[in-house]
Amino acid sequence: MGMMLANMKNVSTDDILFFKESLSLLFISVLFIILSARLDLFALFDIGWSALGLLGIILFVVRPLSVMLSTLFSDLTLRARIFLSWIAPRGIIAAAVSALFAIRLEEFGYAEAGLLVPLTFMVIIGTILLQGLSARSFAQCLVFEKANPPVC
Repeated sequence: MGMMLANMKNVSTDDILFFKESLSLLFISVLFIILSARLDLFALFDIGWSALGLLGIILFVVRPLSVMLSTLFSDLTLRARIFLSWIAPRGIIAAAVSALFAIRLEEFGYAEAGLLVPLTFMVIIGTILLQGLSARSFAQCLVFEKANPPVC
């Protein structure tokens, strides 16, 4: 039915696309709530300071390297690649996969499997706080926003 509607010439699919986007947002939000309900808040504090080092490696080495490699033959400028490496998507897939892996690893008897979910959520929360709050300033620094002069 969707293919037929999309291929018809005099039918507007804007309302259907809006509904699909709203439904997707609702499902992702519910999935985050369900996955985070499994998280023990004290487990975030138990993972220790070395987890912050891992967060730094992910933010400043792994993510930029993966964005640079995945956009190697694209038409993106270096500034766009740097910005994309700072605000690259994160979250729901990592949270879902880590929760499934943790359950399976616990079934196989791995003692530290319970650290996987809190560590993943620490990375998600850390990237959202640090990168989400600094994205505008970073864009201004890279001169993406012409209305405001660079601040760095």
